[in-house]
Amino acid sequence: MIGFFFNGGYALLGDVDRVAAADAIFELKRRPRAKTLSLVTDPRFWGGFVDLDHPAMTRHPLDRAAALHDRLHAVGIVYPADRAKAPAHLVEDGTILNVWSRYGPLIALQEACRDRGLRALLGASANISGAPTATTIDEMRAAFGNDLPLIVAEDPAVPPNRRQSVSLVDLCGPAPTLLREGNTTEDEVRTALAEVGLGRLVVSPSVVRL
Repeated sequence: MIGFFFNGGYALLGDVDRVAAADAIFELKRRPRAKTLSLVTDPRFWGGFVDLDHPAMTRHPLDRAAALHDRLHAVGIVYPADRAKAPAHLVEDGTILNVWSRYGPLIALQEACRDRGLRALLGASANISGAPTATTIDEMRAAFGNDLPLIVAEDPAVPPNRRQSVSLVDLCGPAPTLLREGNTTEDEVRTALAEVGLGRLVVSPSVVRL
């Protein structure tokens, strides 16, 4: 498990298939087990995690969902989970949350991990549950001290308005639904959805705005 700057905020990352990595993140965050962790991988590697035969994937085709990541600063997308293949610590109510960004250091980390046999990464925001996500190296040190073997320093070029947790979009239902507005705005998500042909954005009545 490491602390990694995720194009706006820090994340705790580990090997998706190692239960010990998931356990370490749950313990460090003091996170209830009922709240699962996120898949962190390039859309090319969704096989084995996402149920690609689910009707939702017909409504929201895989290539269009992947294109959403090309157009947005960072985004988390909720998909139907492949319950037979996805690790249990990723699956909640039959869904899985994949968080991704076309952030160069994250892409390089994924490639290095895959070269060493990892399928993908798992992750969670770097904070004690209920506290704001750490966005600077000083906040990481204050929150986690010496509990992490490695903390990758933040990119100073990322502007303040992006230094939040990622926005979340649910693609499991009839229409794309905004669950959380974070470092990508509602308008940016709405525009990107239209560009890739995924339909009109619906905003959840319980949307969280950071």
